Amino acid sequence: MKSKEYIENKLNELFTKFGDIKIRYEYRANTCSHLIEVIPFSFFDKNEDYMKLEANIEDEFESLFPDESIIFISEGSLSEIKRSDFNLGYAAEDLIEEVLNLEVGKSYLNREGDVVKIVRKGFHSTTYPYISEEGEFYRSNGNYLLGKKNKEDLIKEFKPQKKKDTK
Repeated sequence: MKSKEYIENKLNELFTKFGDIKIRYEYRANTCSHLIEVIPFSFFDKNEDYMKLEANIEDEFESLFPDESIIFISEGSLSEIKRSDFNLGYAAEDLIEEVLNLEVGKSYLNREGDVVKIVRKGFHSTTYPYISEEGEFYRSNGNYLLGKKNKEDLIKEFKPQKKKDTK
């Protein structure tokens, strides 16, 4: 069995046993690491059965796949899922948002309804790669945000309404 198959099987077991959780999984080939986000934190913070099962998964994984790492995270973790490969407990509308192909020179609306004009694409940040006239960093909402909706997410192109001539 390959490591990804192993993890998907174990995550299905976790989800079956603890149906009140949401799980996202991402494999990062550059570091041979498997990132698993389980939310809400309040569910498993004091759930001893869950914590034992998670520890058993980690131990077994590390013995089966010693050249790879497995990392469990939750809300507020420094690491975050950037592109999920596998999800459990999420409704389809939580996972898919319209992907914007942002263009320099065009204006977009952010989640707070502010108009943002993109003046350049930055190359130092993959999380917030677009830069506005004011020097603020933004991103397209096309990555799987799953409830982590930020004001920096540009959600649709801003098209000013033409004023009607009242004469």
